[in-house]
Amino acid sequence: MRRIKKYKYNPHKPPKPKQWLALDEEERIDATFHAIIENQAALGDEIPINDVLLRLQAEGLNRHDALHAVASVLSTYFWEAFQDDNKNRKPPEAYYEAVRQLTKDKWYEEYG
Repeated sequence: MRRIKKYKYNPHKPPKPKQWLALDEEERIDATFHAIIENQAALGDEIPINDVLLRLQAEGLNRHDALHAVASVLSTYFWEAFQDDNKNRKPPEAYYEAVRQLTKDKWYEEYG
């Protein structure tokens, strides 16, 4: 009987969207921000996340650091959303625009 090799997430390699989405939820939650960014990247052209991950890698970040760079923007977006009791919550487009503006150098300046 042939065993099917189970997919294991590796933040240094982009997962195939079907493999990522087929993981048990618990496995995806083990890396919450990784999971959020991977889910967003799996959406492809619907939002800019995958393109930005690829651009950050072209700028010299490894994939894992690129995930963390985008996650840093996301965490700031979350933090700001919870600071004002949702009175002035920014729309998702504000997050997407902040991600589009992200560069390797900007990430190092702000978070590194």
